[in-house]
Amino acid sequence: MHPSDPHIVIIQQEGVSEAREVTMLDIVTNKVKRYRGYTHLLYHPECRYTRVFVRDNNTIQIWNFLNSKKLKLIEQLNLSKKVRKICFHPKDSNLLIVLLQEGEIIIWSYLDNKTQELDGHRRSIYSLEFHKKRSNIFASIE
Repeated sequence: MHPSDPHIVIIQQEGVSEAREVTMLDIVTNKVKRYRGYTHLLYHPECRYTRVFVRDNNTIQIWNFLNSKKLKLIEQLNLSKKVRKICFHPKDSNLLIVLLQEGEIIIWSYLDNKTQELDGHRRSIYSLEFHKKRSNIFASIE
């Protein structure tokens, strides 16, 4: 749940097929919206109406939810591998770090739609996070 957003978000997995559904409950209007085929949801740290969705077809989409009747796709990144984790850079919220299933790390600047792969890791990465106050990346390996 985003601190300034009146929605409760649940990501459900259905059986072994890994098909997922994002359910958003508006706690003010009590209306429920369902979005099928998504694996991750991430709130933008500065813009409460911007959300990042990862679809089950390995596509990352950034949406603006300012008007619930008219959603706007801001940017999209198509990947060839499954996304394991995404998170925003702590100092530059226009940068996303993407951890792929194979342990590859990609930095995506979605405003100019440029990507850069990070090198330097020798083993498969299981999870990663940015340091909250610095630009350091912490990764755990399998």
